[in-house]
Amino acid sequence: MDDRRSERFGRYEILAELGRGAMGVVYKARDPKINRLVAVKTISLAGQPPEDEQEYRERFHREAEAAGRLSHPGIVTIFDVGEEPETRAPYIVMEFVGGQSLDKLLSSEDRKLPLEAALQLTHELAEALDCAHGQGVVHRDLKPANILLTEEGHAKIADFGIAKLNLANHTLAGRALGTPAYMSPEQLNGEAVDGRSDLFSLGVVLYTILTGYRPFQGNSALTVSYKVVNRDPIPATVLDTELPQALDYIISRAMAKDPAQRYQRGMEMALDIQDLREGRELWSKAKQPGSTPTGAPTVLGEKDGRSATARSRAWTTRSLQARRAPRSPGNVCSYPEDAELRHPVGLGTQAAVRT
Repeated sequence: MDDRRSERFGRYEILAELGRGAMGVVYKARDPKINRLVAVKTISLAGQPPEDEQEYRERFHREAEAAGRLSHPGIVTIFDVGEEPETRAPYIVMEFVGGQSLDKLLSSEDRKLPLEAALQLTHELAEALDCAHGQGVVHRDLKPANILLTEEGHAKIADFGIAKLNLANHTLAGRALGTPAYMSPEQLNGEAVDGRSDLFSLGVVLYTILTGYRPFQGNSALTVSYKVVNRDPIPATVLDTELPQALDYIISRAMAKDPAQRYQRGMEMALDIQDLREGRELWSKAKQPGSTPTGAPTVLGEKDGRSATARSRAWTTRSLQARRAPRSPGNVCSYPEDAELRHPVGLGTQAAVRT
């Protein structure tokens, strides 16, 4: 890619092409002002009617602005947006992650990950989604290709705010069919989506990295979409009998057809995963009437004398200490001090962050 070394997008010097798709091209670039490596993603306007182009550009800047206010170690940071002077093609400047995508890792790791690695990854993703959803930003296209792994092995979600702008995903009277295998039933049906749609997608990701198979398969997008909406997948523990039974509960809760039956926040799912990893009764099960009494044998056969509320507080403190990172003023992702986690108010099809 030596012929690209002299090219620029604004002040950003293009160093190499990292990948391309229907939406545009991603480049590795350098910001000469502070000598920082960045990723520049172009947004293709091919096929966009001229009369709609201005509205699209305005929407692009609104979505990028909302996503750019997110600051979390598990979310790829957006630094800047602009337009290429000659073609006026919009581009977005993001944090450069030196590792690889989860999609590429799975293709080279026998299609699945070890249990502990899968749980750690999903735990980090659930935390990041909780942060974004709490500020009104929904991803809409969470899948292995949009999950980047740092060189240290930590997960970062890319393309927040961009999926909603993907012109290639809007077909069949506006219904989003970009990646049906990872989309929620309500998204496939063209209904309003909120953060719980992303949690459905995260459940699909967890199932996939644990078993090596997607839970909804078919020889066409329509077949896959039908199964997502109408069929329940084979339990993960049937495909791998060595997996703990509690995983079936976590996955089925995340992938419930009815959003009201799912985890209502990413932190709820993260709490259950943390309890599974530490051999305790799952947090959300402890809240249910008739659950195992405190101090009785837990899901994995161990004991824990603390209440669900106490464990929630202790876990929150440990999590924040372990993954604390600099955040912009007024943009700290808050976590609950008790176990009464609720679905954030105001999440809907219009992702916006109010200041």
